[in-house]
Amino acid sequence: MLQSSIVKASNKANRTVLIKVLLLACLVGTLGWDLVERIVHVAGLSLSLQAGPVGFDIGVIQVYVRINPGTLLGIPAGFLVYRNL
Repeated sequence: MLQSSIVKASNKANRTVLIKVLLLACLVGTLGWDLVERIVHVAGLSLSLQAGPVGFDIGVIQVYVRINPGTLLGIPAGFLVYRNL
């Protein structure tokens, strides 16, 4: 019984869902942390824990993401959401 659940977890369709959920969770975490930083800035404090931008530029398309604690908090949240699907 345990073996069948492991095989199901490594299914290619499930892997793509996991990757999509993780990317979405990282994006939501990044934007959420940016919102927290803006609220703190409006309150008169300075808080900036960002690294980056991290990404790639191949001439035709460029993708950059700012890495912050919200991004890192989004990863375990994405795993939790995926596990509950």
